[in-house]
Amino acid sequence: MRSTPLLRPSSCLLSAALAVGLWGCTVQYAPPAMYYVPPDALSGDAAPSDAAAADLGGAEAGTADAGNQELPASDAIKADTAPADVASGQTCADRCTKPFTSTKPCQCTWDCAKYGTCCPDWVAVCHPQDNLDWYSPPAGACSQPGDWVKVKSNPDGDTIHLQELDSTGYHLAVRFLLVDTAETTTAECMSAEAKKATWDSLVKSSLSVCLVAEPGGEDKDMYGRLLRYVYVKDPALAKPIQLNLRLLRLGLGRVLYPFAAGNSLEKLALETMAQAKVDNLGGWGKCGWVQPK
Repeated sequence: MRSTPLLRPSSCLLSAALAVGLWGCTVQYAPPAMYYVPPDALSGDAAPSDAAAADLGGAEAGTADAGNQELPASDAIKADTAPADVASGQTCADRCTKPFTSTKPCQCTWDCAKYGTCCPDWVAVCHPQDNLDWYSPPAGACSQPGDWVKVKSNPDGDTIHLQELDSTGYHLAVRFLLVDTAETTTAECMSAEAKKATWDSLVKSSLSVCLVAEPGGEDKDMYGRLLRYVYVKDPALAKPIQLNLRLLRLGLGRVLYPFAAGNSLEKLALETMAQAKVDNLGGWGKCGWVQPK
C-alpha cells in the first residue's frame, strides 16, 4: 500500500489533538493536514475491513482464525489472451531489440510495461524463456527450518505482521518489495481480494514465511518495516514460491514505482505485470487499471 512520511507514535497514549483506535489501545497524534498514514504503516495488528470480511462470507481474512482457502492458479482465472494483430502493427514480431517507435500503436521496450503500452505478445515474443507463474528462492535460501518465521496477521495484500515483537513491543511489520496492492483502508477496488489471496497463501504455508532482502538494498522503509521478498510453501508444488511476484501475476497488485527501480527483479516484475494485464486478470479486468501507480 502507498504511504506518506510520518513518525510512528512511540506509545499508545500521547498528548495531541487526534485520537485513532488501533490494536486495542488508543494512539494519539497530530499529523500535518497534508499527510495520510494508513494503519499498515505501523507495526502491530489491524482489524480487517468490513469489505474484506464480507468477501470471505463473514470470516476475517488476515488473522490466525481464518480458514484455508485456495490461492487460484493463473490458469484457473485467466481470461483469453489478447491475440497479436499483425496487420495493424499490434505485435512485437521483429521488434524486440528495436527502440520506441512513435508511429506504432504499441511498444516492445522495457518501458512499455511502465506506461501500459506493450503489444499483447510482448512477453510471449520477446521473453518466452521466463517462467512468470512461479518464482523460487535464490540458491541456498529458504532451505533450512531456521530460515522460516511465523506470521500473525496481514492488514492488506502487501504487508504482514510477524509473531516476533520489536524493541517497542509492536509486532514486526514486513512490507513486500516491488508490489503495491490496493488500499484496504479506503476499500479500493481489488483491496479485499488481494488481502484474502495473501492470507490464503500464508495459511497454506502454515503461517510461516521465508524473508529475503534485496541484495544491496534498503533493509527498512521510513516506518521501520522490513523490506523483503516473501516466500511461502506451496503444497501443490512441493516447493517455496515468491508471493510478491505471484500477486502481480494474478493481477492483484502493480509494480510500485519509483521504489522498484533498480531492483534485481524489476524486469521480471514488469513482465509478470504486463502478462497479467494481457490476460485481463484481477484489477486489470475488474478495476480498469491501465498502468502502474
